Amino acid sequence: METRKNNNLCADKVDEAVIDKVIEACLESKETNLLTLFEAIRNRLQIPSFSNSYHALLPAVITVAYRNLGGNITEEEIIAAINRGAHIHEGLRTIGGTCGAALGVGVAFDALLKATKPDLTTTGKTMFITRELLPTVASCEGGCDCCEEALL
Repeated sequence: METRKNNNLCADKVDEAVIDKVIEACLESKETNLLTLFEAIRNRLQIPSFSNSYHALLPAVITVAYRNLGGNITEEEIIAAINRGAHIHEGLRTIGGTCGAALGVGVAFDALLKATKPDLTTTGKTMFITRELLPTVASCEGGCDCCEEALL
């Protein structure tokens, strides 16, 4: 698969070394502000503007900020959310009409709501959250891309 510069897709796949560093940075963080945490990790790891690493970074910062604010989420649940986000397929904008980073937000809320088992009440809530986010991302100039302009 070609890179973002050539065909408007995210990178071929998430770099596992980057995911390991995201996990490490998150687990040691005490930051409670989502945007501060997002920017700190993105800058620390030098994640490029167009990267499907955001599919994992968003569940990471959401779940960690929640934990750091006193939320009920375990380290194992945080790592599971990050890993689930890392497995969101690249290039969803062009092959599925959606944004992998927005799906990463859904992954985070699955973890926060403990919706990892089939349960229409909690999984329905996470689908609603993702559904509400997609029009905002799609309305960004240039459409839906996994980049900081769309995510912030």
